[in-house]
Amino acid sequence: MNFEDVDDRDRDTIEKIAVRAKSLLPDRNSLAVEMDITACHINGGRLDIKKLLEADDFNFVHDVVGIERHMNRRTGKLDGSFLPRCSASEKKEGKENPSPQKPLKFGGNG
Repeated sequence: MNFEDVDDRDRDTIEKIAVRAKSLLPDRNSLAVEMDITACHINGGRLDIKKLLEADDFNFVHDVVGIERHMNRRTGKLDGSFLPRCSASEKKEGKENPSPQKPLKFGGNG
C-alpha cells in the first residue's frame, strides 16, 4: 500500500472523516480509521470521500464500521461483499455507473 497516492485535498478530507468517526464512535482509534479509509480509497475501492464526510450519521457509521470490519489489512482491499454506500461512481466504456447502493434516508417524508 502506498499512502502517498492520496493528494493533499483528499488527505484533509480523510482526516476530517477520522475526527467525525471519533466523535460518533468514541471507542475507535482515529489513526486506524484514517488508515482504513485511505487504504480503501487507494486500493480499488474508490470512495466519494466528500459524500462520506457529509453523509448523515447512520450512513456515515455504516460505511466507516463496514470498511473497518471488511478491510483486508494485507492487501488494503475490502473482503466479502461489503460495498460502502459512499463508493465513488466508476466510468465504464464511456458511461457513468453510479454506486449500486444509495444512502438510506430515515424519518421525514420522501
